[in-house]
Amino acid sequence: RDVTSRVLLPANRRGQAALVAGGRGVVCGLEYAARAFRLADPSCRISILSRDGMWVSPGRKVLEVRGRLARLLSAERTALNFLGHLSGVATLTRRYVRAVRHTGAKILDTRKTIPGLRYAQKYAVLCGGGLNHRPDLSSMAMVKDNHLEAIRGDKERLLTLKSRLPRGTRLVVEAKNSEELDLALSSRADIVLLDNMTPGRLKAAVRKIIRSGAKGSGRPEIEVSGRIKLSAARAIARSGVDRISVGALTHSARALDFSMDIERVGP
Repeated sequence: RDVTSRVLLPANRRGQAALVAGGRGVVCGLEYAARAFRLADPSCRISILSRDGMWVSPGRKVLEVRGRLARLLSAERTALNFLGHLSGVATLTRRYVRAVRHTGAKILDTRKTIPGLRYAQKYAVLCGGGLNHRPDLSSMAMVKDNHLEAIRGDKERLLTLKSRLPRGTRLVVEAKNSEELDLALSSRADIVLLDNMTPGRLKAAVRKIIRSGAKGSGRPEIEVSGRIKLSAARAIARSGVDRISVGALTHSARALDFSMDIERVGP
């Protein structure tokens, strides 16, 4: 319970408040904010004045809510936390998407999400113009470095993995060096994930994968990951990759500033 609002304000005092942007960015999470107010005051009335995915500037009013003020104040921080965080994820995603436009590369999120908020964060990535990677371990087979370490000396298990997967399951195989790249290509992976490679090694790996498709069997998609900074995204995209997965979209996005302003107070 919000002891401050409960003791300070008459229980039935009504009023109106607005959520207002304090920074520039992509708004996301309006329904989450509205839900916080409805849980606190089921009788409140809400007007959503923007839509998720829109660019907003300081001073832009994105939501109005009318109801019992003590209840609205108790939900204020929860509503702002959802709105600010998800808008921050959407805004950072939009910046990456803009950095790689006209290159053919797509920006994707990862599973490096805040516990309990994965689907909300992945929704925010979509609002920012990015794409979602697998949401869970059952959605796609993804062989990473620890898997390769665990089957060291038994490469046949990887080479036959594709044929043993459930029908329609896509296979991603990670590669950090030339040896692992050869193994990934031999596995008939749908996607080869080039992880933490230097620019020179990345370009060489991309050329090798593209050449592998010249034999008529088609090439796997090329994905790059590993601490991809915004400043480096365009150069990586122009190397010929198809996908850039960025963990920072969900684990390091800076919240977009919003505030709640009381606009009207009733009796």
